Amino acid sequence: AQPPLLFTPADGALVGQAYPIFSWTPVTAPATVPIVYDVLLVEVLPGQTPLQALQANRAHATASLTGQTSFTYTPDLLPLREGARYAWQVTARAADDSLPFTNDGRSEVYTFIYTPIDGPGESLASLGAIVLEPGFARLGDLSRFLEFGDVTVTETATSYVFNGEAMLELTFEAPTRLSVELIDLEIQKTGLGTPVVLGGALEAGDVPALPVPEAGSLRLTGLGWRFGEGFTASADLRLAGETVRARGDLRLTRSGLFGTLEAEGRPLATLGDDLVRLEVTRLQASFPDGLITGAGTVHTFHGAGEATVRCPAPTLTLSGEAATVGLDCEPEAVLPLVDGSDRLTFGVDRLSGTFSIDADQTLGYDLTVRGGVHLHPANAPACGLDATAALSDAAGFSLVRAAPDCPRPDPELDLGLVRLGIENLRLETLTYTPAAGWDVALALDAALRIPAFGDLRLPRLSGLRLGTDGLTLPALDLSGAQLPGTPFDVDGFGVRLTQLRLNGFTFPFFDVDRIGPGPWDLGFEAEVTLPDSPDLPACLANASFRLIGGRVEGAAMQADIEAQDVGPCRWAFGESGYALVIRSVAGRFNGVYLEERDVFEHDGYVALQAALEVGEPFTCAGTEAADLGGADLAVEYGLNGTVAPVVPSCPVRLGPFEVAVERSTLRFEYARALGQRAYLDADAVLSLPDGPPVRGTFTLDLVTGEFLNVHFRLDEPFDWAVPADDPVLTFRLERAELSADGFLVDGRQTLRLGPDPLGVTFDNLRIDLETQRILGGRALFDQPFALEAGIDPATGALDFRALATGSERTLDPGVYLELGGTVVLYSTGLHTIRRAATALAYDGETYAGDVAVDFTEDFAFRLYPRFGVRRGRADLLWDEARLAYIDETGFHPDPAILADVLVPDRLPLPTEAIAYLTLRENDRLLVDVTDGGDGTVRLATRPDTPLEIVLPALDPVDPPRLPVALNDVRIRANPSNPEWVSGTLTATVPADDPAFDLTDEGAPLRLTEILFGAGQVGDQTLAALFLKGDLLLFGEAVDRQGEAALYVQSDGVARGVFDLTGLDAPIQLVPGSDRVTLTVEQVQGTADVPLLPTAPGPATFALTADARLAVNGASGPAAAE
Repeated sequence: AQPPLLFTPADGALVGQAYPIFSWTPVTAPATVPIVYDVLLVEVLPGQTPLQALQANRAHATASLTGQTSFTYTPDLLPLREGARYAWQVTARAADDSLPFTNDGRSEVYTFIYTPIDGPGESLASLGAIVLEPGFARLGDLSRFLEFGDVTVTETATSYVFNGEAMLELTFEAPTRLSVELIDLEIQKTGLGTPVVLGGALEAGDVPALPVPEAGSLRLTGLGWRFGEGFTASADLRLAGETVRARGDLRLTRSGLFGTLEAEGRPLATLGDDLVRLEVTRLQASFPDGLITGAGTVHTFHGAGEATVRCPAPTLTLSGEAATVGLDCEPEAVLPLVDGSDRLTFGVDRLSGTFSIDADQTLGYDLTVRGGVHLHPANAPACGLDATAALSDAAGFSLVRAAPDCPRPDPELDLGLVRLGIENLRLETLTYTPAAGWDVALALDAALRIPAFGDLRLPRLSGLRLGTDGLTLPALDLSGAQLPGTPFDVDGFGVRLTQLRLNGFTFPFFDVDRIGPGPWDLGFEAEVTLPDSPDLPACLANASFRLIGGRVEGAAMQADIEAQDVGPCRWAFGESGYALVIRSVAGRFNGVYLEERDVFEHDGYVALQAALEVGEPFTCAGTEAADLGGADLAVEYGLNGTVAPVVPSCPVRLGPFEVAVERSTLRFEYARALGQRAYLDADAVLSLPDGPPVRGTFTLDLVTGEFLNVHFRLDEPFDWAVPADDPVLTFRLERAELSADGFLVDGRQTLRLGPDPLGVTFDNLRIDLETQRILGGRALFDQPFALEAGIDPATGALDFRALATGSERTLDPGVYLELGGTVVLYSTGLHTIRRAATALAYDGETYAGDVAVDFTEDFAFRLYPRFGVRRGRADLLWDEARLAYIDETGFHPDPAILADVLVPDRLPLPTEAIAYLTLRENDRLLVDVTDGGDGTVRLATRPDTPLEIVLPALDPVDPPRLPVALNDVRIRANPSNPEWVSGTLTATVPADDPAFDLTDEGAPLRLTEILFGAGQVGDQTLAALFLKGDLLLFGEAVDRQGEAALYVQSDGVARGVFDLTGLDAPIQLVPGSDRVTLTVEQVQGTADVPLLPTAPGPATFALTADARLAVNGASGPAAAE
């Protein structure tokens, strides 16, 4: 660095102030380096030079000032001696000694003579030039400006102060004059020949171009001088004809400018053309070396949409107004080659070269771009080509080379419905202009697959082209062996392609935003198989149909189901009896593409030619009650959709009534968690006995047969018959309501009983619509009434009707019952208590007068489904002896009282054609009869009264008879149809009675015992007639224990299974001689012997035997086997 220049007092000046001000120029140094100024003032003794005085004499005053360029003499210092000559010098140094200085930082040596001002001072007429900076700047001929009034002067006791416009003379290689404004410029009154400046400043208005070396790179914008500081300047920088505002501290000397200028901004200036431009963001100028540097960013491809390539330019160099930039960066920029799409890009990995611009903005650049063209498949690395291109001001963009760069295995492009595997990628075209942007074309081969078609893989395609307009594909037509035989799944449907067509087209690769499958247009034909669902009927599950005219357009798959007969195919819903009877199937097979799963979801329907088979509560359950025509329904794992209108041909039982459906909608719903559901939403009319028709609605669950919603308001009087099919009670109701909660009756009503109705109070009585059971509430009858019932002699069943008490009895056989006490209808039935009058007509006998009925406490009648006893018992008493009783099973006469009536003449065993027991002869019972409980009678033999079994099956002309013994025999007594219940009957067969030899019947068995009752046959217990005896072989009995047995049931066939062991039974094969004998050890076999002419035949008897054959000689056995 250069040492400071001394300003004032000027060299050789006469100083009149006792406390003068010393000033000098600042040193040009980096702003970060503090500068210390050491001031030395000495008195020059006679005979000394100023330098000798500085080196030898004691300091008169010293000071060390950091960053200050003026020093004021103060009273605390040694006073200046009048007439003495003084020398002063300033030495500059860096505070940290980091900056070297010329002459060790020592300035020149100036002297002055101290002459105190005494008197008015000198006249301005003697004023010489005011030197502001020795050898560089002065204000000359100031008196002229004073004369013309351009400068005004103010006089103080010791100084003159000037203000106004004057002329500043600057000495460069050629003198320069410029007009300045004086601002309180103060000089000492004395020594005006060499004026001593005491203070003040000046400023230049318009600053002309100064003849300094840096003038070509900047434009001065301001110039000023201030006492103690010297000349300072402000300036803007110039760059390629543009002006850049700058800031900084400049000092102007004869040698030129000193200091630095800086400018920062985003950007300070933009230079270049449409292809390459430089944005200058920082400039720095350093004087007096004149070095101007800067930094910025070079942009290229800035017309390619929003993307651009930015390369830092840290080494911008200015020479005059010209700029030069050297580039070498790795921007890693990605440029879309097609507007609005990131699927095809040009990646810039490196940009290098030079960029320059002259003052007249003449460009010159030569750049190399290294990167690549890249396709971006979904979920896979990019695939493309390495590329090198050149950018120049002369030729613009040009492709230098390109080489394939795709990962292995070959990546796939996601084209929505189709995946395209890239093969043999080539770059045909790559150009760029700022006006038109990119033009690119790639050639490739491809392997196509369709994930939504079961990952269908198509033959390799060649000649595909990818350009800015999209991907151009050739036409494709596949059939037969070119397609896989395995079906793909569409929501459970199996679809096997038989033909696939693709018209050649250009896929808008860059316009598809991956929503949906893309604008594919595929034609196909196929075979579709319905899901193998347990909720589908066997005739449809796994059934196959032909799809014709199929297309995939956008997100929709559509095909027609070719009509096909399948019937009759019965599709039942639940266990309630409802079913679709399907005759043929057609329809539409639709699919909706689900992008997130890459599959088609079924959204089609089938047109079923079908009828609805109805179940309960329709009165024609089990029939096809409604033809549905062509019902369009969705069939997947189940059935969805509606069919309307549906009008069944028969009414529906709705509680105690029947309603006719006028119009209905058949609704099907299927979910895998709930299975198949089916509903009938109906508008119906209820025709009431002796009442107006009532319209209402109901919803019937066809799976369960239950009503879900019912709404009928019965606001007009009508008859309610209980039960409806065979009325016993008929109520006249004023109003009622049918809802899903049941049939509700409330308030005062009447019971029709001949000419005098009986009042009944209903208290919210509610009846279930399906079971017709009373769910709640009650009905109280104003007074008791009577019931009469006809008796079925064969079964004891009762058929009731209601009468007023005291009515005439008309039924025979029949029973008349008056209901005693309070009669109430509860949920448990129709209740009555206490004893009441009764009458009985049975088997020609009439019991009346002293006959009463006694109801048990829990006795109740049921109303539905058939009126009868629900629980409890009603005993019919005659003179306190029980004639009979009535319970839920019907009418039961007491056998002890009615034995003559109840016990038949013969008891079939099991039928009279096979065998029977004679119970009565000449109208006289042969057995004792007692009550066996549960509606049965017990039979026992009487002393001295033989009882016989008769067996017509053994001889229908003269059937054999045997006396029998009874063991706890019980029968259900019925004169016309008696029934054996339990116990056993046994009879012993006399020895050697030919009537009981079954050989002639085809069974080698001689009977020894006959039984009737329950016996063991294999692992079963059967009630049958058992025939037991000895088994005969070759006319001789091999089992004399009677273990062989046959059993006979009502079909008249004697059956048996034999397994006789441990017999050791010898048989003489030569009658009367033991020379040849056969000893039987065991016998197995079966028998089926028809005993009646009507029994199925013929007789079969199959035996196998284990035996020993012995041939005996005179003295013993000769041979044995």
